[in-house]
Amino acid sequence: MTVTSNDLFLAVIVITVVQRLLNRRSLFFHQARPRELALAFLLGLAYTIPHLLTIDFTIPEAEHRRMLEARLEPWPLLRLMIYVPLFEEYFNREIMLKNLTNRMGFPVALAISSLFFGLMHVLKGWPGFLFALLFGVLAGLLYRKYGYFAAAAAHSGANLGGTLFPYLVVLLR
Repeated sequence: MTVTSNDLFLAVIVITVVQRLLNRRSLFFHQARPRELALAFLLGLAYTIPHLLTIDFTIPEAEHRRMLEARLEPWPLLRLMIYVPLFEEYFNREIMLKNLTNRMGFPVALAISSLFFGLMHVLKGWPGFLFALLFGVLAGLLYRKYGYFAAAAAHSGANLGGTLFPYLVVLLR
């Protein structure tokens, strides 16, 4: 059996969440209600629309369609909807934002963690960096008001929008 980076990330998430559940520490400090989670998800989904309207679809249509269909396979879609938001929000909000807030105050911590979140997505180009930077601010505000799972729900909505909306644009051509 070969261990991949996905397996390692999943192991880290499971171990960390179990540890937090056992200690009843900050993971549930602000527990969002289902309505707040749904609104955060929809906010993340809606956040992708202006960004996607500015994308220049210069990739040949057949190649673009192939890339999008590959992202709609069950495992990549589950990874984008559950695994990636839980991991990235845990690292960027639950660890980084929380610790920096304790040291520097919330505004500075929000700026630094959002900048780092944007840099994590810089391989998608400067538009991707700016989109992620601004989303980092949104997720940080949701984290502060409603907690970790609200930030992860918004991230999940943004990932779904980033996956489905380009697919719909190609289909509507």
